[in-house]
Amino acid sequence: MKGITHKRQVQLTDEQRHRLESLTRNGSASAKKIQHARVLLLSDGAHPHGGYRDDQIASILGIHRNTVARVRTLFVLQGEGVALNRKVRATPPRTPKLDGRGGSDAGGDLLLPAAGGTHPLDVAVALPGDDGTTDRNLCWL
Repeated sequence: MKGITHKRQVQLTDEQRHRLESLTRNGSASAKKIQHARVLLLSDGAHPHGGYRDDQIASILGIHRNTVARVRTLFVLQGEGVALNRKVRATPPRTPKLDGRGGSDAGGDLLLPAAGGTHPLDVAVALPGDDGTTDRNLCWL
């Protein structure tokens, strides 16, 4: 069980260990966050029930040993928050359909308030014409 020969040894404080144990027992966090907390608890060299090697942790948790090594490295180099939480994307995976200025980023339909409609959901959809204008091609919904 013991015998860590890693360059990146995890040494948790009592406060960190308590917080990670609470996280794994509570179950209200994402599965990936709980799994990463378990990796850190099992790799903690400062605790008698920790200090497992990467391949042992991977076998116990049913994950790849590279995941264990990555979580351990992130914790040692960048801290607990980076090791537990997912990286925030710089850009969204898809561009927004509407840009909030009345136009459309994807070139799709433009919703306009209906002229003289009596129902609050009456809208007109502006369809592009052959020449690129939309003023003559209104379709009422």
